[in-house]
Amino acid sequence: MIIKFQKFIEGETIDLVIPNKEAVNNTEWFNWFNKKKSTKYLAVHGLFPNTREDQNEILKRMLNSNKKKTGLFLLIVCKDTKKLIGITALSIIDWINRSAYLSIIISPERKKNFIFNSVEVKALMTKHAFDKLNLNKVRTSQVLELSEWQKYSHFFGYKVEGVSKAHFLKDHKMYDVCFHACVLQDYLKARKKIGEAFWPGKKKFFKIMMNYPKGYLYKNIKKNIDKENLSYQKKIERLYK
Repeated sequence: MIIKFQKFIEGETIDLVIPNKEAVNNTEWFNWFNKKKSTKYLAVHGLFPNTREDQNEILKRMLNSNKKKTGLFLLIVCKDTKKLIGITALSIIDWINRSAYLSIIISPERKKNFIFNSVEVKALMTKHAFDKLNLNKVRTSQVLELSEWQKYSHFFGYKVEGVSKAHFLKDHKMYDVCFHACVLQDYLKARKKIGEAFWPGKKKFFKIMMNYPKGYLYKNIKKNIDKENLSYQKKIERLYK
């Protein structure tokens, strides 16, 4: 079933649209959060069953947040299929310190353009945060297991701020989470190089991906943090004697 969505931000591979009841009642949106594939790395999802009724309540909170300007919640629709493929948000908007937290969740039924869809969403939401909402900082995070796709954030001005060790427990495993952010100054530098649209286009970005720097930035940063902590701790231990 093709649902009529109201576009809010138009993109190349995706459109960011306003959430509505049809999305809850006529898609499997609610069921994404019952599937291990899409909740494996989400700390608070997949713990209890999620129903359409539950999702309608969540929808009300999303729309209320948009209305009160405490957060911006949008759905991600594939440009080609016109189907709902994800959700994104600029939540916890702090209007005093001009910051927000960016999140992106993609449906477990991922298609071949998954990477392009995800990265374009980040580009469009980052642009909107700085150009339209006049924010000074956009924060986001990701488990280290997903750092390979997260590395493309640096192209859009994001920098690593730190790694939270054993940040949450799931399936008897403690997950480390990497935090990174983009500040206005770095966004403006990136936009000057990328262009006003802040999305280079699928074709050009594919070439960028093929030539992207090799190495495991996030894991290397974690190793350096652990190394520095251990070195400093040894100095502290001398004081116990």
